Amino acid sequence: MFSATKQPPNYQEIASSGNAPSSQRHEKYNHPMTKILYRVHAVQRMFEREISASKVRKALEAEDVIEDYSAEMPEPSRLIMGFQGKRPFHIVTSENPEANEITVVTVYLPDANKWKKDFRSRK
Repeated sequence: MFSATKQPPNYQEIASSGNAPSSQRHEKYNHPMTKILYRVHAVQRMFEREISASKVRKALEAEDVIEDYSAEMPEPSRLIMGFQGKRPFHIVTSENPEANEITVVTVYLPDANKWKKDFRSRK
């Protein structure tokens, strides 16, 4: 837990809390172990939107990629679809293949005014 006077780090790994392991096996990746890092911003948004870390991990494992930003950024990045019950959510990730890490940048609920009915395509 961070105190009000201390600045949180850029990344927070949800590992030692018991709620999420520090690394997670991804069957679709060639890497046997992939470390998932969460930016503090992502953790805050997950808390505000009541999206659990386990649901985020499941979405990352499923790799339901909506948009791929690999060509636009220095590190491969993706927009991934997940579900909390029947409610869809989007995860913005950044990947560092050399370090075998995925960073969750943010997690948000897609706006029905900006996304088509399936929440996979922009209007």
